[in-house]
Amino acid sequence: MKKLKTLSLLFLLSLSANMLTAQTWIATYEEEEEIVETEELGEVVIIVHPRSVSWAHLRNVERFTFTTPADVAQRTPGVSLTRDGVWATSVNIRGLSNERILMLVDGVRIQTSTDISGAMSTVDLHSLSRVEVIRGASSVIYGTGAMGGVVRFISDRPRYTENLTTSGRVGTGFSTVNNLWTNHARFQVSEDNWFFSANGSYRRAQNTQTPAGVLENSQFEDWSFGVQAGMMIGDRSPHQGWQELLVNYQRFEARNVGISGGPFPDMARVRYLNMNRNLLSGEYIFHNPTFNLNKLRLKAYTQNISRDVENRIETQNLTILPSSFNVTNGAKITADWNLFWRNSLITGIEGWQRQAETRRVRIREIAERRYEHRVEQPIPDATMLNLGVFAQHHWNSHRPRNFEISTGLRFDHIRVQNDSVFDPVAVFISGEEQNIERNLLFASGTSNEFSYSAHIDFVYQPNRAHRFALSLSKAHRTASLEERFRFIDLGTMLQVGNPNLQPEQGGFSNFSYWYKFQSLRGRGFILETNIFANYLFNMITATIQPFQKPDGNPVQALVNTNIGEAFLAGADVHIRYWTNSQHFWVIANAGYTRARDVQNNEYLPQIPPLHGMLELNYRLPSVPLIVSTSANFSARQWQTARGEQETAGFVVLNANISSESIPINSTHLQFSAGVDNILNTTYFNHLRTTRMGFAQAEPGRNFYVRAQFGW
Repeated sequence: MKKLKTLSLLFLLSLSANMLTAQTWIATYEEEEEIVETEELGEVVIIVHPRSVSWAHLRNVERFTFTTPADVAQRTPGVSLTRDGVWATSVNIRGLSNERILMLVDGVRIQTSTDISGAMSTVDLHSLSRVEVIRGASSVIYGTGAMGGVVRFISDRPRYTENLTTSGRVGTGFSTVNNLWTNHARFQVSEDNWFFSANGSYRRAQNTQTPAGVLENSQFEDWSFGVQAGMMIGDRSPHQGWQELLVNYQRFEARNVGISGGPFPDMARVRYLNMNRNLLSGEYIFHNPTFNLNKLRLKAYTQNISRDVENRIETQNLTILPSSFNVTNGAKITADWNLFWRNSLITGIEGWQRQAETRRVRIREIAERRYEHRVEQPIPDATMLNLGVFAQHHWNSHRPRNFEISTGLRFDHIRVQNDSVFDPVAVFISGEEQNIERNLLFASGTSNEFSYSAHIDFVYQPNRAHRFALSLSKAHRTASLEERFRFIDLGTMLQVGNPNLQPEQGGFSNFSYWYKFQSLRGRGFILETNIFANYLFNMITATIQPFQKPDGNPVQALVNTNIGEAFLAGADVHIRYWTNSQHFWVIANAGYTRARDVQNNEYLPQIPPLHGMLELNYRLPSVPLIVSTSANFSARQWQTARGEQETAGFVVLNANISSESIPINSTHLQFSAGVDNILNTTYFNHLRTTRMGFAQAEPGRNFYVRAQFGW
């Protein structure tokens, strides 16, 4: 309580002191590009900000080949790819992943089972304008789960136009490594006070080829559809208030998605029969409603994610059918205040509730044409309610020596309720329900948690060429429903939740240095470096412990527990160089993380090795073509946790040629072609190896071609 009072006092003192200086403005957290200086670095835009933010504009990266949004995000320094298969992917940011990374699509949390990677893959790449990655703790604005970072997917939204305007595009592509066909289309119409757009895509892929052979059960098929509409009310003028209504609907469905490998028994074939995501959101915005209030946003949304899995174990005549249905409903109100003397303030109230329902059916053939159906519930019906209030204050001095201070504070109340759950729920033999003894897994209950987050950031820019930034944060993460309640027995080691888990907390720090040089003739160089150190308390992980099953049998199980303390530190760097003519440019980045369990003096699991990329680009002077070559590299990872496998280093070479927009009357054409993994190198992603439980080679040589026609 004493620490809480101290943080509150520091925040209020900073607010009071800064209001005595000069006046400025700040946009909302959803428009951060308006408040910070940015430099477009080809495919990745680095925002000069203590939060260490990067984003990739999809119009710039669409010339390359990507299967999922995680493939785009991993081009950011310090970000690594994790896999549950070719389709089901996610990211690791500076050694933290899964529950400690928050994923948002148009400001809405993507919440489903936290131990799988499929959730991020339910976002259609072709519907996005950019993918944004925030490296480091961001709990003040985004709440629980944003300890390691935030990945934001921002949809491509039409702009208002003076006259009635229509536009659109259709595209297709093919990749040889898995015979992937990709098709997408978009249509939009707009006028001075309204717009409407619709988009859709369809993809289908077969098994992936690797240098070690065919990766069985790696096929997938998915499709998506989305609409956006907006209406402006009033005269859009900086000196007159006006209003805006935005509506967004998205549907994504995947079928027959293979999960090649995983923590399953030998000879198991596992796939997503279906995985669906539906989002409906509405937002009403008041622009310049009063002299001191820049913008007032009111947003409400509902999103559901369902998945049906099939796990077939032929050697045991057993089929397991897990399923889950997750619904998240929420609302948020944010206000951007214009204070005086170069001060600005964001205040907000946010509330959301997640409901989770799960079922699992085991079908075993016990005699010829006689089957046993055992119905189980791995997680009880449960809800998590989060109510939070936050404020973020910003002050900057007068140039030429620019100094900025940003402070933020957030309070959250989290309530978790669950019903009782028994094992099994029911047993049927040849359709007849059996009289059985049911054992209690988790008793019904309610728990309440109160958490706070805080940060303070300092930015100093002595001149246009140099900028220094320091960020200090305190962040938290409450245990997910799966971490609290799961009881999963897939034929290997039993996985058990813990209703008494304490929230994770941590102190986070990041120091960054940014340098830019540009000659009078146009030659330029940009360097961004970050050094970070994070200390986590009450870290939640699964440890092997003796456990007594509900039927009384003692076993060794993976039980979720708070292990104490963990320390993570490292650095990442991003470089770009371009020539006077800007026909040649180089992009390079690298990231390194080292992490230890302080209590047991051991390495933490799922920590990526030193990794990065080097890319050379040349724009032909006489024709609208860009030729690119790149190398993705990773060092050997020998700093492994118990039970993990070491992985060797690798270098993978790629090449690409793409056109700029080619005008054809009132239309335009754009195409690209290339080859990934030119040398057909056999290599292993360390995070895939640790997550899947055994090594699987990454995709081999892949030729691809893409074309897009627009008007």
